[in-house]
Amino acid sequence: MRVNLLITMIIFALIWPVTALRAAVSKTTWADAPAREFVFVENNSDDNFFVTPGGALDPRLTGANRWTGLKYTGSGTIYQQSLGYIDNGYNTGLYTNWKFDMWLENSPVSSPLTGLRCINWYAGCNMTTSLILPQTTDASGFYGATVTSGGAKWMHGMLSDAFYQYMQQMPVGSSFTMTINACQTSVNYDASSGARCKDQASGNWYVRNVTHTKAANLRLINTHSLAEVFINSDGVPTLGEGNADCRTQTIGSRSGLSCKMVNYTLQTNGLSNTSIHIFPAIANSSLASAVGAYDMQFSLNGSS
Repeated sequence: MRVNLLITMIIFALIWPVTALRAAVSKTTWADAPAREFVFVENNSDDNFFVTPGGALDPRLTGANRWTGLKYTGSGTIYQQSLGYIDNGYNTGLYTNWKFDMWLENSPVSSPLTGLRCINWYAGCNMTTSLILPQTTDASGFYGATVTSGGAKWMHGMLSDAFYQYMQQMPVGSSFTMTINACQTSVNYDASSGARCKDQASGNWYVRNVTHTKAANLRLINTHSLAEVFINSDGVPTLGEGNADCRTQTIGSRSGLSCKMVNYTLQTNGLSNTSIHIFPAIANSSLASAVGAYDMQFSLNGSS
């Protein structure tokens, strides 16, 4: 009996460390996310693309592929504070100094993600890029992004130009479905040598299918028109000859010039949305501070 007991204890002692070495990340497969609609904006005036939800925000597919004149730089109103990104709908927070991978299965494009998105003015983020670079990327995603200390970071993957180009050419009403994999671990692995979060001894790996439908495409086209305007000593403007895109106009008690700056085309699948707003903004701070609340007004048809 003693011999058998001793043999059993030796076998157990040999097996236990092997079992410990096989510990793995905790994998959670969520139920499919509700299908969401998005609006794609081609801003040819500023040479950028922008995507915004047609309804509910989560799962997220939102933001621009380029910085605009409204980029937040540390002061003033916060409009644009990061470039475009996606998530799986749970907006999961990340742990400081852990490593993070995100990759897509059934991605509509190759190389869909560039790295970990963050809010540019948060501590630990890059004010210039709003991006935390990974150790490596491939055709499916990015790997080995170290979560910096400071402000909050989430499981958000920044979209590549290829992803925007895909959404641009999608017909209105069409959809794509992809599987988002998001994994974080405290293990300090080397993604540039091929190691991956999902293969480490601890961590959390989340899997979820998301579906997005292109509900509308708005294209803004710069008219590139020039108008000659003379302003007398009293501040009264007079249009030069041959002008086709500006006219004098009075709105309420204010008289001034109305100029056509942008043409647009809009295609929709019947989407009804009251939360998306288009408005003009003055990027020059000196001019913006000199203009009153009603001195600059905006219309889609030139009359209302």
